[in-house]
Amino acid sequence: MSTPAQPTVLFLGSTGLMGREVVRSLNQRGVTPRVLVRDPSRLRPTDQVEIHRGDLRDPASLREAMRGIDAVFHISPHEADEVELTRTVLDAVEREGARLVFSGIHIDASNRLARWAMRTVYGRLLPRYRGKISIGHLVEISNTRPVVLGVGNFMQCDEALLDVIRAGQFVLPTHREGLNRVDLRDLGDIVANVLLDPTIPAGAYPVVGPRSLTGAECARTWSQALGIPVTYVGDDDAAIDAALEAHLTGYRLEDWESSFRALRGFAVTAKKSEIDATTRLLGRPPTDFTEFVGRIVDEHGLAPATATGADGIPANEDARGTAVKQLDLPGQTHVAEGPHDHTGMHVMHHAFRRDLARFAAAATATPLGEPDTWAALGERWDRFCHVLHEHHHSEDTLYWPVLDTAVRARGTDADRAEVAAMSDEHAEIDPTLTALTTAFRAMADHPCEDRRHAIEIRLAGLREVLGAHLEHEETVVLPLVQRVMTEGEFAEVEREIQKGYRLRDTPFIIGWVVDGLPQEALERFFAFSGPPCKLLYAVVRRSYARREQRAFRHAGLVGAPSHTV
Repeated sequence: MSTPAQPTVLFLGSTGLMGREVVRSLNQRGVTPRVLVRDPSRLRPTDQVEIHRGDLRDPASLREAMRGIDAVFHISPHEADEVELTRTVLDAVEREGARLVFSGIHIDASNRLARWAMRTVYGRLLPRYRGKISIGHLVEISNTRPVVLGVGNFMQCDEALLDVIRAGQFVLPTHREGLNRVDLRDLGDIVANVLLDPTIPAGAYPVVGPRSLTGAECARTWSQALGIPVTYVGDDDAAIDAALEAHLTGYRLEDWESSFRALRGFAVTAKKSEIDATTRLLGRPPTDFTEFVGRIVDEHGLAPATATGADGIPANEDARGTAVKQLDLPGQTHVAEGPHDHTGMHVMHHAFRRDLARFAAAATATPLGEPDTWAALGERWDRFCHVLHEHHHSEDTLYWPVLDTAVRARGTDADRAEVAAMSDEHAEIDPTLTALTTAFRAMADHPCEDRRHAIEIRLAGLREVLGAHLEHEETVVLPLVQRVMTEGEFAEVEREIQKGYRLRDTPFIIGWVVDGLPQEALERFFAFSGPPCKLLYAVVRRSYARREQRAFRHAGLVGAPSHTV
């Protein structure tokens, strides 16, 4: 008797937290799902998938990915047009005759009228989620033999905010009677089971965790696992907003902010029948929150009992100490809380962003009939390039190798990929810097509108690519440094980087790095760098300001810095 062939699976939404768990579970069973993605680089290096590049807003790419598919997994997207996107998916699945497995919000009740009434009530309680509630209903009544997996709050929300928890705050709001929480790894296994077993009847199924927890209980669990005090602050809207805005943007941020606030309003519990149904789909009992926290702590190398890593390097004891208050400067995209002081990195990033804004303004406003000003701009551009090159060189030769060693001891393969991406991004930036150097020199020799326009276009491109690199570093890599590097490793890197600066560059760099800093940040920088830097700045500040004025006189830069020292 022949073995039935495995269904061919298409995955929509494979790069998010939920999607990655489904891919993991399918891969563990020897299945390589087909995925439709806009940006394949967001897939993990370990994901075994058949990639189709496309978008739900491009019906042709969806139809191409759908050919020959038996089962489709769709996740309710965090997009303003999420309802229309799901209609597009439903139409394509129905035309192909495939089966749809869907995970999202689903309102269930004993009859059609009761379900309508509950959808209306929840739509008023959660206005941001009306679209998602509508999507669950559309899928349920579609001609796709759908399996609808109704889920609530994910335990992995904590992992997304892990640096906030390690800084001592648990921000997820809960009702005093508790919130039922689901491990996405459980959901990934359930989705894989359903996709690969066409005998599971169509219908709506609850996916729940084994118990409901209050925010205080979650905070205590994290505190015990990490060995540090963690306090529940889910009643503090400012703390919630600060945590979410540091990690999310756009429509996803608005969804999370809306749902977080709503969680305080009502208890979310699970019936025994729902736990039993989840257990049957999963083939085992659902994961308890304590087990989830222990797994995350182990995966990130944070367990207090872990004295050394795999290669004998001490585990990050700093993570169990007091978090350093980090700078939060204009333009900065994230504050990576933790034990290591990133003042040096943040003031450098601030200076790079400030310079690019000034160069862009000067390139547009400087009159063509001022060759001396264009020459000063070209000389100033050379200084900018030199500092940026030296900064990237010290990262590539000093910072990233130490971080890679720490990641090998206490991180993951995905963490190593993030470190490797830093040097790759540096290499992508270099050609634009070279092109701009040539353009500024040509402009100094013979100013004209065509050359001005060329500079403007290249500066716009550099601001985009360098801005994306700085954002990647601030939102991903600096939190990774806080998580895996020991105090000794971090201190050694800082010392070696300081040694790399040439003495003759120091007067310019001191004026350059503090230019435009808010007064409070200036004081913080001098406390970080020591009295000699403060004394040197007092000596060079006026001469630095005069040179800046010569180059940027038409960029809105007037007079000497107003900082007091």
